[in-house]
Amino acid sequence: VRREFRELTQRQRDNYVKAVRCLQTTPSSMNKEMQHPSLYYDLVNLHRTASAVAHTTAMFLPWHRVFIQTFEDLMRDRCGYEDPLPYWDWSLDSQAPERSEVWSPNFMGGNGNAVTQCVTNGPFADSNPNTCIKRRFLKQNEFPALCSPAAIFKIITEKEYSIFTYELEKSMHKHVHFSVGGHMAIIPRSTTDPAFFLHHTMIDKVFWLWQKKHLHTGSGYEGYRTTSRSGSIYVTARDTDHVPMWGMGYDYEVREVLDVTANGRFCYTYSN
Repeated sequence: VRREFRELTQRQRDNYVKAVRCLQTTPSSMNKEMQHPSLYYDLVNLHRTASAVAHTTAMFLPWHRVFIQTFEDLMRDRCGYEDPLPYWDWSLDSQAPERSEVWSPNFMGGNGNAVTQCVTNGPFADSNPNTCIKRRFLKQNEFPALCSPAAIFKIITEKEYSIFTYELEKSMHKHVHFSVGGHMAIIPRSTTDPAFFLHHTMIDKVFWLWQKKHLHTGSGYEGYRTTSRSGSIYVTARDTDHVPMWGMGYDYEVREVLDVTANGRFCYTYSN
């Protein structure tokens, strides 16, 4: 069961932070000539490499589902993490997201420095602008209108997958990224901020809620798998399309990752 981070004990939160820090200090698994400093940076580079495949396409939700699973697998296999994978339900903080407990000094740390944007408190603090995690909270953000519990209820009522995934990516997904700011606002590099994984596990929960509500539609997978045109025709997405992890994790066909309750490699549920 994946749990909202506030459901975790302080010990479990500490273990999660410790596992993320472990990934940040474990040597890269890629070729040495790639010069990646750590396993965590391998994930950052993977997300950047997949940017065109994994964003503004039908693959947005399946790709990030596999990516989150890859992140979890690395934490468990390489760093001994044994507790639930947490998510941040930002709808619970929709009226004052900048004051959320997620930004506490013993979890994700807070806003960045006013000049450098570097996060300077918490377990991921670093004052060096060349290596730090950067955040710049928006004072006037769109959380209340776009990321409330009512907004989630509304978006999962959309019956068509292509419309649902488009609206989810362009509204809740995007505005959480931009409201946190810093690295999170640069989508290809947003994985640099560990808050990315709490956010995208929540995005996967919204996808899971939508799937539960529309079981009668089957997979419902539809749309386009490219953001560029071939002549004047987009390439139609199919559930046999491969979800590429470029050697960081297992590659799957889309249809293999749509059902997370089938006792296969993807077998989990969400709390609440």
